[in-house]
Amino acid sequence: MEGIFHPLWTTHFRPTVATSHLATVRVTRATGTGSYNPETRQYEGAGTAKTIYEGKARWQKVGMTTKRHTLDDYAQFNRVRVVIMMEEMPAGFDGFKPNDKVTLLENPSNPSSEGSVVYFWGDPTSSNAWHHTLNCQQNMKQVG
Repeated sequence: MEGIFHPLWTTHFRPTVATSHLATVRVTRATGTGSYNPETRQYEGAGTAKTIYEGKARWQKVGMTTKRHTLDDYAQFNRVRVVIMMEEMPAGFDGFKPNDKVTLLENPSNPSSEGSVVYFWGDPTSSNAWHHTLNCQQNMKQVG
């Protein structure tokens, strides 16, 4: 049974959505594993980073702070939504993975945000195939 929408409706609005992508980001993935040093309380030897994507995106803080508290560690995370157009992905792209690092390289509309770093935690997906929506968290303690 056919629906009420034209078959190309899900991609029709991509050019409009793309106009909101004012920032340039780089998405990287660690290619090695590290180990935890209990004396320094740091992860060491994380390997090198492979660039998954570099290009235009929309970067938007959501404003929903999350708290994490363990015995001797307390952190607050800011949620950030990063949106990347589907057609921007390179050939052979196999998806984003948890802990992919997203760095805000350039943002002419808000230069003070440049250099911000977040980590990918999930993709809520959509039936409207306009873009990839990356739900990320910004942790002021996370280094990588």
